[in-house]
Amino acid sequence: MKKKILVLIALSLLVVILIGCNSQDKNIITQKYIDVTKPGEYDMNVGYLCVFDGGDISIFLDSVEVLNDSSLKFNFRWLLQMDFGYSGIVTKYSDEFNKNMYIKDNKNNIYHHFDGDGAAYQDVTLYDGESVVGAFYFPSVNNDAEYIIFFDDDQNKSLEPIRIKR
Repeated sequence: MKKKILVLIALSLLVVILIGCNSQDKNIITQKYIDVTKPGEYDMNVGYLCVFDGGDISIFLDSVEVLNDSSLKFNFRWLLQMDFGYSGIVTKYSDEFNKNMYIKDNKNNIYHHFDGDGAAYQDVTLYDGESVVGAFYFPSVNNDAEYIIFFDDDQNKSLEPIRIKR
């Protein structure tokens, strides 16, 4: 009887250890990546939600483009969804001078956007169900960066890490 209990305890601990390792790995190792040596567009399909009275705006990072000079173009989409019974319009203001939207690497280097286009750098009016697109341009990341994370401090949000390949 004691042997069976010890075996069950050992198996339970093994399961806990394995679950702990897997959940820890998810925080460190990400499936999203860009190869800074290969210009091109890399799908991200991640986002976050900004809730307000009467609805919400979903903010999606659709892709990251590595440009020929190794700078990065983050392609975003904003989608307005009003709650049932609410109607109206919402203005998404330009983030041109917003230093609260940036990327940070694993060495705590911060990279601010130096340019943008579309809804990222323009005031736009959104109606229920409507989406707009825009992009932020960031400088190339340091050679020792292993991953980067996009931060939106105005919304207290960040996206999952994007692994850097070379």
